[in-house]
Amino acid sequence: MNNIIWIITLLIGLFFVGFYFVQVYKKRCQYNTSLVITSFLYGAGTVTGILLILSLIFKELWDAIPDRNTYITIGGLAIIAVSISEMLKNTGILGEKKKGISSE
Repeated sequence: MNNIIWIITLLIGLFFVGFYFVQVYKKRCQYNTSLVITSFLYGAGTVTGILLILSLIFKELWDAIPDRNTYITIGGLAIIAVSISEMLKNTGILGEKKKGISSE
């Protein structure tokens, strides 16, 4: 079960990275290494989140997960990364503020 989960995580991460590099190539801008790394983290968070949600529905899946704490930790790290990233974007600390958010 672990190997299947890690392979799916790797494929999703590679998809995100490939999509990012295509966008960088089209816009002719320099790539950001931190975005490449977080792409894999988002992929891992996606897989572990789906796995944990499905394990609530299918009890057999919960028993088949060998090391649950690892997946819960990875899912938590992905949630933290997304939350901090969005907070920094919304406050204007990281890039422009999102539209619809005013300082008034």
